[in-house]
Amino acid sequence: MKFISFSMILFIACLISVASCTSDDDVEIVTLKVNHFKQSGNSMIPYQFFLVQQDVAIGGDDWYFFYNGIEGFDYELGYVYTLKVEKEIIGNLMADGGSVKYKLIEEIGKEKAPSDISFEILLSRTYDDSFFEPFFTKSDHSTFELLDGTTIDCANLCDELTEKLAAKEAITGVFHHSENNSLELTALK
Repeated sequence: MKFISFSMILFIACLISVASCTSDDDVEIVTLKVNHFKQSGNSMIPYQFFLVQQDVAIGGDDWYFFYNGIEGFDYELGYVYTLKVEKEIIGNLMADGGSVKYKLIEEIGKEKAPSDISFEILLSRTYDDSFFEPFFTKSDHSTFELLDGTTIDCANLCDELTEKLAAKEAITGVFHHSENNSLELTALK
């Protein structure tokens, strides 16, 4: 009886071990370039996503939403990163889980974005004039933040931004980087 119990336990352990192993076909090493700002979007919930280029797309004009995190990567606003990462296909294990896992192997480069560069971030959008989706918040103290906690310095545009938010308008902001890890709003579209 003990032999059968031990054999059964050994068999189950082997099954678990085989099932949890990842084949070499499921893992590849890729190079990612991560942009100096995040972009607003929605993947189940409103969120600020990395913009990336991968491998042969690096250096081009197109940046793509990156819906995953990168284990071990410490992102700092205002810098463009070049990363070597392990990309593992894990399958969709949970209904709301992703099928790809990224893990930082090496930070190849980190370059500060030019101080005079301007860029656009989606601040809110509407759908068929019936649904309004903001990607920023306004506190009781009239300060604004993106969903990832980045502070928006709206300077002389605070009143206009407040009005557009109250009117539930689609808004795109034009920004520059500020010294204190915040974003300076320079125009509204």
